[in-house]
Amino acid sequence: MINQVKHSTLYSFLLLAASILISYSGAFAQGADTGMEISFGPFLHSNSMNEDNYYNFKRSSTGPDNEILQGVNLKFTLPTKLPYLDIIFGSLIEGGSSSYGSTNWSPQRTNSYDYKLNGGGVYAGVSPKLKGKHFGLTSEFAIGVFSYKEVFAIFNSIEEPYMDVYDRRTSFGLGGLSSIGFYAKFGRLGINPNLNAVFSGGDNASFTFYGLAVPLTYSF
Repeated sequence: MINQVKHSTLYSFLLLAASILISYSGAFAQGADTGMEISFGPFLHSNSMNEDNYYNFKRSSTGPDNEILQGVNLKFTLPTKLPYLDIIFGSLIEGGSSSYGSTNWSPQRTNSYDYKLNGGGVYAGVSPKLKGKHFGLTSEFAIGVFSYKEVFAIFNSIEEPYMDVYDRRTSFGLGGLSSIGFYAKFGRLGINPNLNAVFSGGDNASFTFYGLAVPLTYSF
């Protein structure tokens, strides 16, 4: 059943990407003075919207506190005959940047905990923008397939309250990406700082992240 859901999700995204490319082929401006643009750069995401204090209720300073994810995003931007609308597609990958975790172990007793969070995905969508020669405003609205995994493990047999926890949450399915920002461009090189958010859904879990990206751009 899970494999069927994964396959149907992937097929849905492929159909979406194909429809976007077909629409693009009809909307591309043959006489456009701009070509394809590639952007690549780092971003930071906050996990604060997905965290709670449940394990801190059971034992002080046990759960993660606003885990920060670091990642990179590769994006391709294709112009259309509409001057303020572009087509985008790309991929991203990210992981928790903290070293949250500790091990205190002996053959008889242990007090250890660990936390991991990572994921990424592929996406396609549109980018409405206000274009200027050197400066402008940008936005993005995309749908894609995203998958994230969160693992939280605690084993304490040293002091009360004793805990033995292994929680694993995984999202896989259709999700979304949106952003708003600005760009500065001189010649073929530019920079596009933006605030963005990523949603990853699924039957087992869902995640929402928000943060800042600072990619460099190159125009052909």
